[in-house]
Amino acid sequence: MKFVLTLCTTLAFLLPFHSAAQTSEAEKLATQLYPLVLRGDAAGLERTFAVEPRIDTPRTGPLRGVQMWQRFVTQEADWFKSMGARPETLKTVKTTKAAGRIVHEMVISLATPERMVPFKLAVVVDDVDGSASAARVYYAYAATPGKAGFLRQSILPPDPSVRATIAAPVRKYFDAIEASDQFAWKLYAPDGFFNGGSSTPLVGTNLKKFFAVLGGEPGGVPLRPATVTCDDGTCAIEENLATWGSIVFERDTAGLAVYDFDSARGLIIGARVYDDLPESAFGKPGWIHKNWAAISSALEKSGCRLTYAPTADASPAQVRREYFGAPCTQN
Repeated sequence: MKFVLTLCTTLAFLLPFHSAAQTSEAEKLATQLYPLVLRGDAAGLERTFAVEPRIDTPRTGPLRGVQMWQRFVTQEADWFKSMGARPETLKTVKTTKAAGRIVHEMVISLATPERMVPFKLAVVVDDVDGSASAARVYYAYAATPGKAGFLRQSILPPDPSVRATIAAPVRKYFDAIEASDQFAWKLYAPDGFFNGGSSTPLVGTNLKKFFAVLGGEPGGVPLRPATVTCDDGTCAIEENLATWGSIVFERDTAGLAVYDFDSARGLIIGARVYDDLPESAFGKPGWIHKNWAAISSALEKSGCRLTYAPTADASPAQVRREYFGAPCTQN
């Protein structure tokens, strides 16, 4: 069993889960949902909802009502168990709060025959006067066994008005990737990282390589935000994606991206993405091959000259492995 599941590089900030005393019911749901689900003990959390339990997860889709909630608790626990989840390894990555919403990020270790692998997940809860009105769960379902090609449908409609509420460093980044900017890595701090839904954490030279490919395909990545939850140093954005470069998805797909940023420097410190994309720049070898001149030129301008070049018939896995493994000859 082979996973392509990853952990953000900021392990120093991971904290053991602990009971959230004297918090709102909505925050209680966000922070305690998966610790209790993994123990099969989340049924009581249905009372945190203002009206009826409402939850949407990649595995189940939208669920409504007490009976569906109780079924979710049982089946989600069984599913994680089937993947070798170790409940005692569940750690908090970060909780981001703003008026009307809580975003709680976690990571858990999964035991596979080869090794322990980290699995990122996040819970978003809408807060209405302290009670939960709805909960949405995000994780890379397409990266789990048997789910390759899974495309999660959109959950919330795009809201153009919320773009103006995104912190300036993050908004500038949105504009860059939408414009196919191959030098978007410059918007990251020198030690900044990008941690995708099914990619290894990308830092330094590999961050430059990532954006060289991402921007090498005309059309960009036009992310359409639905909700924005920002505090002083983090923006969590629920978003929809309908196209990636020349690919038009069969339907809008939902994702969550969380950005830590430094307002003083105007830079992104790290990005953690929770989504399920059926295609990527490496999913179609023709992308990286036909765009190779633009990609290698952007890399050279970024200070990385490669001796590697992909062949037209190389498999996506081979291209990805060899491209990120190839050393740079510095200019």
